[in-house]
Amino acid sequence: MKSRQFIQSLEKGLMILKVFSGSRTPLSVTDIAAACHMNMATVHRYLFTLKELGYLEQEADTRRYRLTPKILKIGVTALNTMDLKNRLLPYMLETTKTYDVTTQCAILDDTDVVVLDRVRSKEVVNWDIGVGSRLPVYCTAMGKAILAFLHQDDQRQVLRKVHFNRHTQYTLVSSKELKTDLIRIRQDGYVLSDQELTMGLRSIAAPVFRNGLVEGAFGVSYAVSRAEEDGFEATLVGQALTIAAKVSF
Repeated sequence: MKSRQFIQSLEKGLMILKVFSGSRTPLSVTDIAAACHMNMATVHRYLFTLKELGYLEQEADTRRYRLTPKILKIGVTALNTMDLKNRLLPYMLETTKTYDVTTQCAILDDTDVVVLDRVRSKEVVNWDIGVGSRLPVYCTAMGKAILAFLHQDDQRQVLRKVHFNRHTQYTLVSSKELKTDLIRIRQDGYVLSDQELTMGLRSIAAPVFRNGLVEGAFGVSYAVSRAEEDGFEATLVGQALTIAAKVSF
């Protein structure tokens, strides 16, 4: 039973906003009502309120809704205040400059990882993500680095909710395969992901801990062709593990 202090109307409003986080295109009232399991009349009232407050806008021609930049202010402020990003950023800048790789850090949110910060390399790699992007936990190096070191009960809870999609021919698409991979990752202490989310891209990631619990992950990404460079990946693995250890406590 929920506390008497719990405000259900606020929960419904936030539920509607959350629907937009999973869509890259404007949504109709019907889409939103179906996703939230709410009736159309109720959804109309919430959409009107969110539009009046400036968090949503409605397209004149399609009558569909989309988020406004105002909502970004909340998310960016939250990301900027996260201690993990601040601890890792100097090392991300240094690693990108030294090895010409893209560096990033992320935290777990439900069945995704959310990118807190990213420093791009000079390489042209087909992976256009930015701060705040959500990536599947099961097919990303940072996602698996976090997932492997979660408490077993928390890990099981996440795995029960994962919906597997094959993004490339290398994507693991079953819970059994993923669990086997997570056991190996926990033994190794790091992840090397080969084109599981995007063709032509390899990534390495290591978990970051706070008070003995996994807090997030530090990762590097680079073109597949660079894996052929002598000692390149071994050096990056060592770099990732060293940096993750330095910012953990």
